[in-house]
Amino acid sequence: MALSARHEQFCREYVTDHNGAAAYVRAGYTAKSPAVASAGAARLLASANIKARVAELEKPALLKHEISQ
Repeated sequence: MALSARHEQFCREYVTDHNGAAAYVRAGYTAKSPAVASAGAARLLASANIKARVAELEKPALLKHEISQ
């Protein structure tokens, strides 16, 4: 299943610093508090599609540094 534009942006933001709450806000979601942003990020990161896309985006960096999972 294809990701929405906002989900794709969340994935790209997440791989920059692995800060879910910050990535959630940078991707354009609104959150009334940091706790709400963290909960939203956790919900997204629990999705199989999001997990797969994050892994796909991280793969070049892992290969560059020869890090195995």
